[in-house]
Amino acid sequence: MGGGLDGPGINSLISIPRRKLVRRSFNPARSTLLALTSLLIVCLTAGSVLAGEAPETPAGPPPASGAISLEAIGRYQAVGAEISAYDPGSQRVFVTAAAEAATEDPVGLLQIIDISDPTAPALVATVNLSDTLGASPNSVAVYDGLVAVALEDAADPQADGRVGFFDVDGALITTYPTGAMPDMITFTHDGSKVLTANEGEPGDDVDPEGSITIIDLSGGVMSATVATADFTAFDGRENELRGRGIRIFPDKSTSQDVEPEYIAISPDDSTAFVTLQEADGFAVVDIANATVKDILPMGLKDHSRGVIELQQYGF
Repeated sequence: MGGGLDGPGINSLISIPRRKLVRRSFNPARSTLLALTSLLIVCLTAGSVLAGEAPETPAGPPPASGAISLEAIGRYQAVGAEISAYDPGSQRVFVTAAAEAATEDPVGLLQIIDISDPTAPALVATVNLSDTLGASPNSVAVYDGLVAVALEDAADPQADGRVGFFDVDGALITTYPTGAMPDMITFTHDGSKVLTANEGEPGDDVDPEGSITIIDLSGGVMSATVATADFTAFDGRENELRGRGIRIFPDKSTSQDVEPEYIAISPDDSTAFVTLQEADGFAVVDIANATVKDILPMGLKDHSRGVIELQQYGF
C-alpha cells in the first residue's frame, strides 16, 4: 500500500467489525487486515507465523478512540519464520526460514502457508532453496501472484546473489543476478520493478561493495532487465561525508563501507530511500536511472534529555 496510515484504505479497515475476520469468504479489505495481523505477530513471535494467544492487556490508559486493535485467531508452528509476505489473490503467506539440519549447515527454506481459513493455517509447500539453488533466503515479497525472494549465495555470502521468482505454488520461474548479499527485497507500488538492498558485508578476506539492484519487469518476468545503483561516485569523498555526519570507517572507500539494509519507495515510484544503518545515514536513489543521488545523515539522538518510558508486553 502506497498511502500513509491516514489514507482511505486504512480508515476503511478500521471500520470493519472484528467478527468478520473469521469468515471464509474472500474480501480484499478484510484479507489485507488479516495479513497485517499475521505479519505483526510474526515479528513478535519467534518461529510462529500466527500466534495462538492474544497478548495480555498492558497496564496504563486505554487506547485512543479509533486505534487499531489486534486479536490472535490462528497459529501455524513453522520450522522457522523470519520474513513473510502475503498475497491476497491466493490468500497465502510466504515465509523465509533457515532450518537447522542434524548434521549439516542451516537449510534455506521458503514456506507457503494457506490462510484462506485464518483460524486454521495450513502448509501448502516447502521449497528447499539450499538444494535447488544453493542459496539462503534473506527476504521475500509478493505482487499479484508473483513471489520474489532475495537469495544469498550459501557457499560464499560475499559473492553476488540472485533474485528468484516463483509462482504461488512455489514453482521456480527464473532468477536474475544481484549484488553481494541481497538483503531486503520489495516491489514498486505498481509492480513494474523489484529492488534489492545488497548489503555487501565484509568477510575475512574480502569486502564487497554495497549496492541496490533494480529489476525492471515491465516487459514480463522472463524478459526483465537488471540495473545496479552503486556508490562508486562517492569514493574519494569520504572526508566530505564524515563532515556531514556519515560514518565511514578509516581506510575504507564509501562503496565498500556502506551496507544497504532497508528500502522505502516514494508513492510515485520514482525514488527509493535506502537505509545505511552502520553509516548512520540513508541513500536517495533515482529508480529510473539506477543512480544514487545523495547520501544523507540520520543525525544523533540526545539521550541526556531523559530515559524513554518503556512498556512491557507479555506474549
